[in-house]
Amino acid sequence: MKLGMNMLLWATDVSGPDYQPVLEMLGAAGYEGIEVPIFDTSPESVTRYEALGRRLSDLGLEALGVGARTADDSPISPDPAVRERGLRATNAAVDICAALGAKSICGPLGAPLGWWLGHPDALLPSYVLYVLPAVVVFGLGLAITVAPLTATAMSSAPSDHAGIASAVNNDVSLFGGFLAVAVLPALAGITGTAYLHPDALAAGFRTAVLISGALCAAGGLLAAVTITNPPRGYRDAAMSEQCLHCGLDAPPLTTTTGQTAGIG
Repeated sequence: MKLGMNMLLWATDVSGPDYQPVLEMLGAAGYEGIEVPIFDTSPESVTRYEALGRRLSDLGLEALGVGARTADDSPISPDPAVRERGLRATNAAVDICAALGAKSICGPLGAPLGWWLGHPDALLPSYVLYVLPAVVVFGLGLAITVAPLTATAMSSAPSDHAGIASAVNNDVSLFGGFLAVAVLPALAGITGTAYLHPDALAAGFRTAVLISGALCAAGGLLAAVTITNPPRGYRDAAMSEQCLHCGLDAPPLTTTTGQTAGIG
């Protein structure tokens, strides 16, 4: 792990020589990398970032690019022309990273920075009408499934194996999430460029939801067939074998089945 500093604390453009003292100070303070803002993606800026890369290399500082998209070049805009501008701007930022000597770039490149998708100017459907009902149903589904599933997993093992039961429950949950991320998009036909084509992305999302619903139904059927409660008589016998005592007198040194509670 390396310790780096984001130069956005100083400015959105630090490619000029005016920030050389700052870079030297950060290097002397023990920082190993610098996150360089890349918001000017014009062809004229490439030369400046090449010079900045050389200065960082001379100071022994590793460069990392930081970029962002705005509403004017949003890659998820409903306007194809705006999405195309976003793609060109991101490609230009990657080229500048190469000139800078940075091996990677981070930042909100997949969605506009500081732009709420529910804003009326975003020309998107009503949040209350289209988004909120689905979120409410999703939340109710989590509430009626996650807690019972966790309780079932934890109660299926003896108390001395509670840690193992918790670990298995967490591992299965994580595996399900990884499987959904890795496999579900491929099954639904969602590719890496699908976001450029809203109709294709919407169709793939619809297919993914149907697949997820089918898997949930199959999981419920499997649980109904394989998970059973102990017989009623067994549970009543287990409760009758409990030894009672007065809480004020504290538990007796020895207990016998059928012992009744004392009067405190």
